[in-house]
Amino acid sequence: MAKFAFNRKEDAEGILADYRRRRGKPQRGERIAYPQPKHDRSIYIAKTGGSGIPARSGDTPGSAEVTICKINEAGTLVTTSRTETAYNLSASAVAAGVYIQLKREMYGKLLVDYEDCG
Repeated sequence: MAKFAFNRKEDAEGILADYRRRRGKPQRGERIAYPQPKHDRSIYIAKTGGSGIPARSGDTPGSAEVTICKINEAGTLVTTSRTETAYNLSASAVAAGVYIQLKREMYGKLLVDYEDCG
């Protein structure tokens, strides 16, 4: 559990007052818990479209629609009807029509994690 230090008593009192205003007075010994972003630990397989995914330009990641894929019962990659926007943080573009692996970052965006470069 993280510990917090406050330089001024008013800072700690302000946080506690805000918490109580939102939730009511906590019971003695109850910890204050603020909502945290959700962590989706899923990894996705996708196939890039006809234009691929452009490279990052400065602070702007490249992005493009990709089609989510799955491995069927026969062990073959097949596309689904689901499409998502994928973001490329690399300085290199992702090729068109290739399978990629995506990870969801803590604020919900899908990031290119792996591209088959072989």
